[in-house]
Amino acid sequence: MKLIKSFNELLALLPELADEAQVWLPAKLAETLPDQPEALLTSLSHLLLSAPGNPVRDGYVNWLDIAQLRSIMAKATDTSVGDTLCAYFGRAKPCLELQQPPPAVVWPNLPDNAARLEWYRQCIAAYAETLHSISCEPLSLFELDQLEQALGCALPTLLREYLHQLGYLNLAETLIVPEPLLDFYPGIEDILEDLPADEAIGERAVVESLVAFGDYLGNGNAWCFHRETGAVWYFDHDSPPHWQPMFPRIEDYLDSLMLLSLMQGVDDDIDENLFRQRFGDALIEKWMY
Repeated sequence: MKLIKSFNELLALLPELADEAQVWLPAKLAETLPDQPEALLTSLSHLLLSAPGNPVRDGYVNWLDIAQLRSIMAKATDTSVGDTLCAYFGRAKPCLELQQPPPAVVWPNLPDNAARLEWYRQCIAAYAETLHSISCEPLSLFELDQLEQALGCALPTLLREYLHQLGYLNLAETLIVPEPLLDFYPGIEDILEDLPADEAIGERAVVESLVAFGDYLGNGNAWCFHRETGAVWYFDHDSPPHWQPMFPRIEDYLDSLMLLSLMQGVDDDIDENLFRQRFGDALIEKWMY
């Protein structure tokens, strides 16, 4: 184990350090990074460097390895170190400002994700203008990379951008930080146990491929994405089929959630016909009833 007096000293040593070496930060410093990533440059706290698997003293947390840090800092060639730290470790601070008049309650033409995220921002602003209280919990690029590593799969691109740039979770339906469906609802084990053994094997493989990202209405049902295809599935803990594909793309669900939120923000009423015309009656019956 090696004691590093400062982050700047660590940067100076970076070319000679082994890729697999682990960097440990004081826990209090690690907690401040999402809001004050530049604190790395000014902190007087010591960092620790250790080989993988080595125990580290209390009060420190495993931050990242040298290979990851080297990759991050390679982006600092065209910008300052402080800007690089803020861009990667800092959380966005989105601002909601409702345009007047608010967006029309229609399916918009969204040519790309930049246009889509701006429309989302306006839908959320309309929702927040009413008596709805919403929380904003964007994730840093570092937190998103750590999340993907823990999940063992990439997030759908639009969901990753939404969680990074906006991060509003409790809208007309609730979004959550993604987690495996089996962790979100452990009671699935009981559902699988009730199936014939040969059927349970196949269904378990399906369930293990699903990652929950939406808590629906907080009633135990969940929206999930498929690890391999990115398609959106719906988990219904009450009624079979308990898990079924609903939308081919994450855009379809997030667009729908934003339109639902816009409807509630504008007149607190939901026009189901807009959804039925777009997705069909069967999907809406499963989703909304």
